[in-house]
Amino acid sequence: MAVVGIGVGMTMQNLVLAVQNSVPLSELGAASASVTFFRSLGGTIGVSVLGAVLANRVTADLSTALHVPAGQSTGSTSALNLAALPPEVQTIVHTVYGDATAHIFLISAAVGVVGIIAALLLKPITLRTTIDLEKKEADSAVAR
Repeated sequence: MAVVGIGVGMTMQNLVLAVQNSVPLSELGAASASVTFFRSLGGTIGVSVLGAVLANRVTADLSTALHVPAGQSTGSTSALNLAALPPEVQTIVHTVYGDATAHIFLISAAVGVVGIIAALLLKPITLRTTIDLEKKEADSAVAR
């Protein structure tokens, strides 16, 4: 978690700065809002997809571990109510959830590697040292 936090913290503001540097000053707000919107959208989609993968993996592995034929229910006892389950089944549920969580972390790591490669492929640009207001001032001087 610390590695993810440090990595995200060190790159997040740099990407915002790169976007803000590549647009005219008049479009700075829209560019910043777009970065925030797509970051939120990506997080939402990521959580949804990984949640679906977790649920699917837990269901499939739990059915396999408990020898339940496909399409049949595992009973009226919820797998999340561990206190109501026998100790042997509790161990199976713990193992299945642990394996499914490891699987979604593996998927997240692959997505992270793709993100690192994409960041490395970004074209290096020099930050601008001026703002584009000078052009507008020149235009208004001509109009007088």
